[in-house]
Amino acid sequence: MVQYVALNVDYATRRILSSEILFSLDSATFRVLPNRLRKMLIQTNVVLQAMIEKQWLFPATECVHIVSFALSVGTITLVDFSLLGIGLQRKAASQLVRSTDLWTLSGFVLIVFSGLLLFASDPDHYYLSSVFQFKIACLVLAVIFNYTIHRKVALSADASGMASKMAAGVSLVLWVAVIFGGLFFSFA
Repeated sequence: MVQYVALNVDYATRRILSSEILFSLDSATFRVLPNRLRKMLIQTNVVLQAMIEKQWLFPATECVHIVSFALSVGTITLVDFSLLGIGLQRKAASQLVRSTDLWTLSGFVLIVFSGLLLFASDPDHYYLSSVFQFKIACLVLAVIFNYTIHRKVALSADASGMASKMAAGVSLVLWVAVIFGGLFFSFA
């Protein structure tokens, strides 16, 4: 049996209840549950249980999330700078898109899986936060923009006109908004 010595069990159990059983459970109602039921509910959330037992798992997941985000946004930023005529001017934007595609996609896959693990550790904290909702809205817009308009402009033969500069600017603004959303959420 796992001992939950350094953990606020009420808080951890409330997170599980709200995410898996009840979507609107206030702390007053929750306090009437017997301790045995609370411990059972903690043990049903595999992700939370793993993060309780292995204290290194949450920070490691955050590191994977941040590094994979840097990988994806970094490769997209290289293309954006190329479209703006800043840096890497010997390579065309279309060449950069083709050569960084696998890295960008790999980063996105890791972002999604690590993000889902982080979200599963405390769903209430995430989905009730307006900063997190802003981050996710910007992320969805940025990914859609990246794989539609941005990609089409970057792969076009004439990627040096005003359309390319606009696409790069919008892309950079969206990704910066996602990054700031993540930073503000961490400190909110």
